Amino acid sequence: MKKVVRYTPMMRFLSARATVATLAVALGAFPLAFAQGPTAAPAKPDTMYFSTGVGSFKLLPPGPNTTTGSLDMTFEGTVMVSGLKGTVTPGPGVRLEYARPDHNRQVFFGKGRLQVKGEYRAIQFFGRNLKGSFTGVTVARLYGEFDKNMETGYYWYASQPEKQDWGTSGRTLSVPPFKDPSIDRAKGKVRDVPAKKVG
Repeated sequence: MKKVVRYTPMMRFLSARATVATLAVALGAFPLAFAQGPTAAPAKPDTMYFSTGVGSFKLLPPGPNTTTGSLDMTFEGTVMVSGLKGTVTPGPGVRLEYARPDHNRQVFFGKGRLQVKGEYRAIQFFGRNLKGSFTGVTVARLYGEFDKNMETGYYWYASQPEKQDWGTSGRTLSVPPFKDPSIDRAKGKVRDVPAKKVG
């Protein structure tokens, strides 16, 4: 039976070392790939801004392979970058905690700023005090919890500046927004694939 690896905001209760160890096991045992039907045509990049006190996200391609974008964020927590053909620039307070060069996976941990630029297969975050932006084309899954002010956070676009609630039940959205016909509304999923198929 195939197992699906899911990361939720509840993992913030784990110790830093335990969290990284959990990720290490997951990375070695379950290489990830994004499966979804092809889009109709290349989408025009947009910028999504976001902030949340406690939450997580996954950035995935809108098709079966990889996509390109630029992520700039400040946070406290853990970030996993998969299948990157580009650069990761951690700022002060953020360190490379774990790497699997054979699967092109990197896990960063800490409190500070992180920038990711280039082509990627998946970027995952969970933690707190997140603020940032993503420019490019991607499918985003957001998961959140209420903070001490009973807020879950917000996201908005350069093309649509009205702020939207981050939410708690999980939501799937896209950059650019769904109104762009080149982004398919079908929900993609992270699934297990044999390691030999991982690029």
